[in-house]
Amino acid sequence: MSIELIADVWALLKENIDYGTRRSSADDLINLLIDHDFSPAEVKEAFRRDPEILAALKDYNELHQDNEEEYEDEEEYEDEDEDEDNW
Repeated sequence: MSIELIADVWALLKENIDYGTRRSSADDLINLLIDHDFSPAEVKEAFRRDPEILAALKDYNELHQDNEEEYEDEEEYEDEDEDEDNW
């Protein structure tokens, strides 16, 4: 399925989603799209006029950027431990 079609379906259906839950629905959609191998850049392009999706995508990127930094920090500690073992 193309991301453009998904964007069109979202545009039609979001009017039927309670305003108070649209943001969590947008978060769910972002996670689903990323899980199905759509890149954040593809999502941003397809949903460029949708503020809920763009906000959800921004939060997703920030969350995963923080997770990547934590993972990199863990790798550094592991490398240091390995160097100490070699002494």
